[in-house]
Amino acid sequence: MIPLCVDLDGTLVKGDTLWLSMRKIIRAHPLHALGIAWKFLSCGRAAMKEWMATRYLPMPQQLPYHPEVIEWLKEEKAAGRYLIMVTGAHQRVAEPIAAYIGLFGEVMGTENGYNMSGGPKADALVKRYGEKGYDYVGNSRVDLPVWLHARYAVVVNASSKVSARARRLENVEREFSRPMKLQIGL
Repeated sequence: MIPLCVDLDGTLVKGDTLWLSMRKIIRAHPLHALGIAWKFLSCGRAAMKEWMATRYLPMPQQLPYHPEVIEWLKEEKAAGRYLIMVTGAHQRVAEPIAAYIGLFGEVMGTENGYNMSGGPKADALVKRYGEKGYDYVGNSRVDLPVWLHARYAVVVNASSKVSARARRLENVEREFSRPMKLQIGL
């Protein structure tokens, strides 16, 4: 059976664990903002994520999950699908979250200078599973190259622009829509 690869930020979790971590680190130690900037500018995004992951890890039980996506993933696992969390978040951030959710056979995240996001994520999955050898669940424009090489794309809470671009790839199997905002008055 084709593996189901699932993004973390914006897909399983509402929001982004990188920004959450950054806020927590800076609130606790305001001068660490300089460390974050220095790592990013001098060493790149993967090094910055690693530096941050040594200073703060989000508490999995406190994250805002997408319950509809989690329920659907439970159904997929019960049907025999192998689920893999594939995320741009650092491996140290992703592993406890995957363990807390309890659905994933493994985690592929940013580590060792390799930023598991966008094109590099697509390359890693194609190298491992082959062209059209995996299905991918994501939410943003950086997921477009990953969806391009996937057999099926599942789009979660994406903007209308990203959803339209994903549908043009002609492999969208399912979409979880953004919740409608309550509008008062006309």
